[in-house]
Amino acid sequence: MKETLDIVKEVSRSAAEQTTTALSYFLQSKVILKPSFAEIISISEIHKNIYFQIREVGVLIFAKLRAGLEGELIFSLDEANAYRLVNISSMQRNEKEEEKLGAITEMGMSILKEVGNMVVGSYLTALSVALKKMITPPLPILISGSLEKIFSDVIYNPYIPVKQIQRYFVQTDFEVPKENIKGTLSLALTANSAEDIKQHCQNK
Repeated sequence: MKETLDIVKEVSRSAAEQTTTALSYFLQSKVILKPSFAEIISISEIHKNIYFQIREVGVLIFAKLRAGLEGELIFSLDEANAYRLVNISSMQRNEKEEEKLGAITEMGMSILKEVGNMVVGSYLTALSVALKKMITPPLPILISGSLEKIFSDVIYNPYIPVKQIQRYFVQTDFEVPKENIKGTLSLALTANSAEDIKQHCQNK
């Protein structure tokens, strides 16, 4: 298990690095990755790890992986960071209206969806190239609100009747120092998908 987790962590880290390159281009500002955290955890514990950055209310771009890999890909920001990202993007587009906490506009939601699509697409493209297999990008879902409620209602609710559903979980925090933005990229894979990655990497 430890060996598999280490390999998944390495592959996930590489995908995160390529994703932040795309994010840097989008924001026109340097994005720095923090050290990755990796662990085998219950699916119902994922939100407690993301709480390291997001305490209460957050914005998640969530993609359920079913084709090529099975699991979840999550791009998360706390509320304040989400609004900063939207306002920076708005200024780049010469939009004068500034988003305020608790009152995000339709344009703001559109920007967050655009960023989410870019992040999910870049991450999965990097994984596809690294693993030499087609990973079909699912349609990302944007969700905001209490992080615990988001996870219980949307992400791990289908698994609640089944005890001890495990995930190989890798979290990589990132920071945009110039813009004072922080967020998290998280990949949670089923045991079978984690083993597939291990076998691929060992057979190179």
